[in-house]
Amino acid sequence: MKKNKRVLLALDYTSMDETLINYTEYIIDILSPQSITVVHVIQDVFTDGIELRKNELNYSQDINDYVKSLLEIRLQETKLKTHEAFSFNLEIVKGSPQHVLSEKMQSGDYDILIVGCKKAPWNSGSIIRRVAHNIHEDIMVVPEGVKNDIRHILVPFDFSDNSQRAFEAALKMKQTLKDVLISPVYILPKYRMGYYSVEKESEVFNNYYKQIAVTSWNKYLDGIGEDMCEYTLKCVNSTNKNTSSLIYESAWDMGVDFIMIGAVGKSNIEKVLFGSTTERFVDLNKEFPLMIIR
Repeated sequence: MKKNKRVLLALDYTSMDETLINYTEYIIDILSPQSITVVHVIQDVFTDGIELRKNELNYSQDINDYVKSLLEIRLQETKLKTHEAFSFNLEIVKGSPQHVLSEKMQSGDYDILIVGCKKAPWNSGSIIRRVAHNIHEDIMVVPEGVKNDIRHILVPFDFSDNSQRAFEAALKMKQTLKDVLISPVYILPKYRMGYYSVEKESEVFNNYYKQIAVTSWNKYLDGIGEDMCEYTLKCVNSTNKNTSSLIYESAWDMGVDFIMIGAVGKSNIEKVLFGSTTERFVDLNKEFPLMIIR
């Protein structure tokens, strides 16, 4: 996670905004941004893609100005607007949230996108997923109602370059959050004989791969100059559940409050592309703030 990031914060003028604004204020010192741009996308299903007449254009501009004035009132006393360490900008844009956010991130003007994730059952996170498919920058997903507190970070780790970047991004967060605990989690490969799992052989297989994983982990820590005693690799046995579900269960079991995940990885047993493990996790997760590292 680079410092001096140019942050794009997506609001929608719902109750989700309060969580997003508060959480972004909380992590300002961690991100050390050089600029924050707040964008609100106004959707209009009736006029998208249609050339507007002059009076309709004026009406559209009036709506933009009205929404902007409301957001300026909401943001005027926040650290986002008053902090002197970075520049602040507010934009109101008409269109599809997916397309607007994708285009802005693809422009090269921003390094990280911060978006909210509502807990409503019909909110599948499809916009987040589609935007993530189109961009190559980091994304932070903040669930609705989350607390402003990071004490324990989970990092799914499969020894790929991307998972290493995620772990090293967590280490950079620790430079600011001195007492934060970082827990790397490795999902062991699944043992199968034919179409069936065999319990006894599976236990031997798990122990074998756990030894390899721990040895590789200690070698990796030594290579980056980190203390082997401070960061212990947690190995999780595979079950009939998919990898994203096992990561999610581990997060609950370990009581973490932040997850740092690499967007693309490659393990011994499967290729973890955005579109499989990370994508499923975005759909599944409605509880933990998530940083997707590119």
